[in-house]
Amino acid sequence: GSQIKGVAQQTIVQTSVNSKLLSKVYSAQDSIVFGTFGVSTILFGIFADQFGVRFTFLLAAFLLFASAFFVSINQKTLKHIKSGEINK
Repeated sequence: GSQIKGVAQQTIVQTSVNSKLLSKVYSAQDSIVFGTFGVSTILFGIFADQFGVRFTFLLAAFLLFASAFFVSINQKTLKHIKSGEINK
């Protein structure tokens, strides 16, 4: 599942970005991913210390379901973005 998602994301980036800017886009993308991972690790560590592990897992589950809900609600728009129809 993750590899298929990665291939789809890479294809979208490669087909929608000027080839001269591709390295900058990939650098920015990686910086955002790694920065988000670092910040979320620190935040969830603080949440676990302050509120307990159970609350932290419930918060993570809520965020996961909220993101799944967001994707399901915006599925039509996301399909248009994936196919490139938004940019036309």
